Amino acid sequence: MSLIFMASRAVVPAAAPEPDDLFFDDLSTGATKTMNGVTWGTHSGQADIISGFSIYGDSGFCIRNELPFPGNNLIGFDLGGVGYQELWLMWLIYMPTGAESPPRGPIMRGAINGNKLIRVEMYNPPPFNNPYPRYGASMYDGPGTDVTLGPQAGVFPGSGTVSQIPNDIGADELPFCNAANRGRWIALEWHGRNSTSSGSPNGFQEILLDGTLIAQRSGIDSFESGNDGFQEGYVWGSTDTAWETNPGTYVYVGYFAVNDTGRCTNPLA
Repeated sequence: MSLIFMASRAVVPAAAPEPDDLFFDDLSTGATKTMNGVTWGTHSGQADIISGFSIYGDSGFCIRNELPFPGNNLIGFDLGGVGYQELWLMWLIYMPTGAESPPRGPIMRGAINGNKLIRVEMYNPPPFNNPYPRYGASMYDGPGTDVTLGPQAGVFPGSGTVSQIPNDIGADELPFCNAANRGRWIALEWHGRNSTSSGSPNGFQEILLDGTLIAQRSGIDSFESGNDGFQEGYVWGSTDTAWETNPGTYVYVGYFAVNDTGRCTNPLA
């Protein structure tokens, strides 16, 4: 499926506010930027900066999960070689209803378990088999066309695999892509702290949606020898063809921020 992106955008301010964060980018220039050593990093597959639809300005990322599938759709970020033991992230996404005018793509729907919403991890050089901490959340096929969110954390590979972890404040799989959240820009936040030493299960992560805490977990053991903390990650990663089968799915990312001293500024607040 192909879309024609028309010169139309949401009625919002022309530019995001200037936050005091380590990194932020509203993509309004039509290109990614580097700030304080932090950059978007790798974006691959069918993840492109497009014009005509974004939360700010006229440009944003569009992830087109459609056939022919290139093998991986990824929007990455790189923290410039610095290892952070604690981080705060924020990104704004739009998941279509399938009924927008101009069209924004088919309805964002459930199709497969395990596609990645967020990963925050230590750099793992080739051949990619060194144990390293990896935090975040994956998406799962929910009821009907819905998609649920499952928090994950651990060490991959090595002393254990990254698997779904218990949520201290509710169900282990959370409502995410549903009628309430499609067709509008939503703000996602991730906050995590890595384990500080071997055998010390004091890692932590939490996830917020539009400022509401939906997932939290303490007592995570993610320390490995040579642990350098959080160095990179991605804010979308689909690695299979289930979402790409006709008519495919689209999702948009219009803003991304990173901070190492506290919560990122929410431009929607």
